[in-house]
Amino acid sequence: MQTAVHKTKWFMPLFSLALGVAMLVAFWIGGNPIDGLAALAVMTATGLVFLLGGRSETVRGLRGDGRDERFVWIDRTGRCSRAMSSSAL
Repeated sequence: MQTAVHKTKWFMPLFSLALGVAMLVAFWIGGNPIDGLAALAVMTATGLVFLLGGRSETVRGLRGDGRDERFVWIDRTGRCSRAMSSSAL
């Protein structure tokens, strides 16, 4: 069940930024602040792609705000095939 927070266009960019800050802190604690800044830069760039890629159907599908029947069908098919492959193991 999705909540309204996941359907806004701001969720994925802010989530990406939060993950970048968490990576920065983890790398900083580990003694690699340069790697932490690189991870923050990558996650910030990812968040910007999600925020500014509004006309792309792929970005809208991943972001969650442009979902229609086709995206629901693709998601359901993917979940079913994943469940079948997991049960085969």
